[in-house]
Amino acid sequence: MGPVRRRLATEERRAEILDAALRTLAVRDVAAVSVEELAREAGASAALVYHYFGGKAGLSEEALNLAADRLIAGLVVDTSAHTLVQLDEGLRNYLAFLAEHPVAWSALLRAGASGVQPGAGIAQRVDDHAVELSRKALGVREPLLDQALYGWLDLVKGTCLRWLEDGRPEPERLHLLLAGCFVGAVRAAADADPACAAAVAALE
Repeated sequence: MGPVRRRLATEERRAEILDAALRTLAVRDVAAVSVEELAREAGASAALVYHYFGGKAGLSEEALNLAADRLIAGLVVDTSAHTLVQLDEGLRNYLAFLAEHPVAWSALLRAGASGVQPGAGIAQRVDDHAVELSRKALGVREPLLDQALYGWLDLVKGTCLRWLEDGRPEPERLHLLLAGCFVGAVRAAADADPACAAAVAALE
């Protein structure tokens, strides 16, 4: 027997369905789930999902865009501050979102790993925003540095996934670990390409 359906205002019902979709997408690929399953998770009817979102594709796209928009909105830093301060603030904001919205974060992670559009593109939008924040803080735009930054971000996501699974290390150590890896990635890029040297100077 599925969840009991309640009478809600339109926006409340839409929000419930979107939240339910994220819960499902956090653990299953969108191709493997049906509209009926998504509706049951929300305590709604399949007809209502079609009415509000046009179907599974529309629902999953809107749910992932909502998660991406929330994460991007939280990645706000004081761009006048020192580079390391911006790094610290941005990373803390990212980890705060992860701690507060683990389901939304996991849904984005799964969508990005799937390679299936439009979900993968939505997840990529978050990554691109995070890397752009780093570029601006460092004041350097070089192909090899970009590779290092995207590689660091992949490390962040993998490490955070393990953190969600087993709760270790404690949040402050997780933050210090990831911040140290950022500095290491930037220095490695500068070692490999002198054109990236200014990025190391920005960290000093």
